[in-house]
Amino acid sequence: MKILKLALISVGIFFFFFAGIAFLIPSSIRISKVVDISCTPAALMEQISEPANWKNWHPGLETAPFLYVNGKVEGYILQNNQKQFLIVSDKKEKEIISKLKFNKKEIISGWRIVTVNDAGSIGLQWYMNFELGWLPWEKFASLFFENIYGSQMEKGLNRLKAILET
Repeated sequence: MKILKLALISVGIFFFFFAGIAFLIPSSIRISKVVDISCTPAALMEQISEPANWKNWHPGLETAPFLYVNGKVEGYILQNNQKQFLIVSDKKEKEIISKLKFNKKEIISGWRIVTVNDAGSIGLQWYMNFELGWLPWEKFASLFFENIYGSQMEKGLNRLKAILET
C-alpha cells in the first residue's frame, strides 16, 4: 500500500512539474529564415506569388498535385484522403501569405521581402506561425519545430536562390 501511495504521489508531482514548465512555453511560435538573393524584386515576386512555380524550389511539392480554384492554380493538395492543402491566402506588394490546412488546424506561412539593397540584393524572409493549444504535450512538441521545419525552409530558400541567381 505504501508503494502504491508513493507511486501516485510521484506521478502527481511529475505531472504538475511537467504542466508548470509547459505553461512557460508561449502558445504562439514563429519560425523564420532569411536569405539574400541577387535578383530583381519582380523576378523574386514571380517565383513566390505563383503557386505553380513553387514546385521548382519548395521542399515536398515536387510531386504534389495542383489545387485549382476557378481554373487557376492556387495551391497544392498534400494528402487528399486526409484533406491537407497548401493554398495562397493573400497577396500583397511585398508579401505572399499561404495557409497549410489539415483537419481543423491551419498553419500560416509567408514570404516577405525585408530588404532591398543598392547592390541588387534582396532579403527574403520565410516564416511559419504556429498557434498551439494549452495541452502540455503540444507545447513540448513545439520545441522540435525548428529542427523539423527550419531545415526544410532553409533548403527551399537555397533552392530559390539558386534558381534566381542563375
